[in-house]
Amino acid sequence: MKTLALNVAGLHAGMSAEIGLAMLPAANSAALRSRMVSPGAPAPAGTARQISVTCATCMHRPAGLTGGVPAQDLDKVAKVVTLRRRIRRREALFNAGDQFRGLYAICSGSFKSSVVDAEGHGRVTGFPGPGEVLGLDGMGGATYTSGIVAIEDSVVCTMPDARIREVAQEVPALEHRLGTLLAREITRSQGTMMLLGSMNGEARLATFLLQTSRGMARLGYSKSEFLLRMSRAELASYLGLRFETVSRYFSGFAQAGLIEVHSRELRILDFARLERVAAAGS
Repeated sequence: MKTLALNVAGLHAGMSAEIGLAMLPAANSAALRSRMVSPGAPAPAGTARQISVTCATCMHRPAGLTGGVPAQDLDKVAKVVTLRRRIRRREALFNAGDQFRGLYAICSGSFKSSVVDAEGHGRVTGFPGPGEVLGLDGMGGATYTSGIVAIEDSVVCTMPDARIREVAQEVPALEHRLGTLLAREITRSQGTMMLLGSMNGEARLATFLLQTSRGMARLGYSKSEFLLRMSRAELASYLGLRFETVSRYFSGFAQAGLIEVHSRELRILDFARLERVAAAGS
């Protein structure tokens, strides 16, 4: 079975039952990119190119912007997507405070979202991956409230704001879908606040791993083996813990026989006990 990993959404970072894709093992990731990028010579990282693939043929359609759009309207909705862009690892797609220009659908790869608090401290708020729509936090105002940076070489479809609004007038289902995605992000954000406020550190990590597993299983991937593309420091920031604490919990889980860890490759060995750790700390 294919292996895949985590995907927690952008501005919100939610640890909810809606967690989907994010990190592919190297071999599968390369294969996915070869399928997703438009025919012809590959564009250099960080550049954009016209695309011929439509929303109807996208393998991530159910989770993305067109997930609730009727089949007869897909040709109209496909006009929303203008370019497919490669983003190099560590390259920013946009920064917090940048002018809102539109939305981005992740075709392959994974990102981290982050915000800066009033004291100037940055905090990771999520790890969005394939199928996720980025930039929703900017739709209500003139700027994006979170920053998005690639944590591996990735590909996104660009959807300019003006084009979205134009097509939404023709296809009411698209406007409804946008509302659904925004509501989902609010729910995820609330879930993250509950996670950080009511769980101890071990429970946070256990919950993170379990919900990652459930998200992969829903998408037809292995629920027990996956590759975490984010660094331990980035994961620690997301969970609201110290780097050393997260490393210690990973080691503890491994020594107890709950998981197996090799660098960023992780395998869950005992789901029942991991669930007990999550429940005991809440």
